[in-house]
Amino acid sequence: MASLQTQYMGLDLNNPIIASSSGITGSVRGVRSCVDAGAGAVVLKSMFEELIIGQSDNLDREIIQSEHPEAYEYIRAQLGMQLGPRPYLKFIEDVKSQVSVPVIASVNCSTPKWWISYAKNIESSGADGLELNISHFPQSTDEDSCDIESRYVDIVHEVTSQISIPVAVKLGYYFTSLGNIMEDIVEAGAKALVLFNRYYTVDIDIEKKRFVNAVTFSSPEEMSMPLRWTGILSGRLGCDISASTGIHDSEGILKMLLAGASTVQLCSALYQNGPGYIAELIEDLDKWLEKQCVSSVNGIRGLARQQDAAGGELLKRIQYLKSLEEAAKYEY
Repeated sequence: MASLQTQYMGLDLNNPIIASSSGITGSVRGVRSCVDAGAGAVVLKSMFEELIIGQSDNLDREIIQSEHPEAYEYIRAQLGMQLGPRPYLKFIEDVKSQVSVPVIASVNCSTPKWWISYAKNIESSGADGLELNISHFPQSTDEDSCDIESRYVDIVHEVTSQISIPVAVKLGYYFTSLGNIMEDIVEAGAKALVLFNRYYTVDIDIEKKRFVNAVTFSSPEEMSMPLRWTGILSGRLGCDISASTGIHDSEGILKMLLAGASTVQLCSALYQNGPGYIAELIEDLDKWLEKQCVSSVNGIRGLARQQDAAGGELLKRIQYLKSLEEAAKYEY
């Protein structure tokens, strides 16, 4: 049997498969089902700043309605925001008491202000690592791209300078210079990058004439973007890469590992097949490695990148030209 032992952000994993942050990992029961199926680690469902603010508003209203005159002093001290994350911290403690694999907390950041204190609390609650799910959606034409990128880097720097547990950053790919912002984030202290965040989508209900959520699962075709960037960046940034989005089977996992990913994160595949699907994927990985006479998963990591004699040309602009040549064959 081949060894699937993997290191991610300095954490020891039994295998490279991580249950991604989702509704499945939002309960102790869901986390346990992933771990029982063999997940190497779990990323807990994200704690969102908007949710904390909502809890804070409710708490503030309760204080205002109380009979204590000092309530207003508490409000000015933003007590609500200070107490907001308590349920999430209790959740971390409960999960840690029941599983033995690394548990990575997740927070969805928009500003550094509160996440510094939250990160400290998360570390104190026993989390083995922290994933920053930074999702800023510019809505004003006045926002400059450099300012937006600086906001990401500032959040990472502020958090990593205050805690000792490793920090991963989950990013989308809508940046002018994706490689540059990733490099800046790593220099700011990130130990891993998760490629990529899959942003929410919207639709319009033509009968009600209004915007609605358009929640859809990923498809295997979406794997191309993280696969390409994993191949470009693996081994170059001094951090681990966890591939995400579009990974639905063992073949997808193997491709990401061959491109240089340290781990992969599964979400849609677990919703569609159930957490027990992880056990099947682990078995498939082991069988493939044995068939290839490879004793360890580390023996294939980055192999496709290393064997590209053209120095990675297939990942660069020349591939665009080759694609045009290929497409021309089908023109009338």
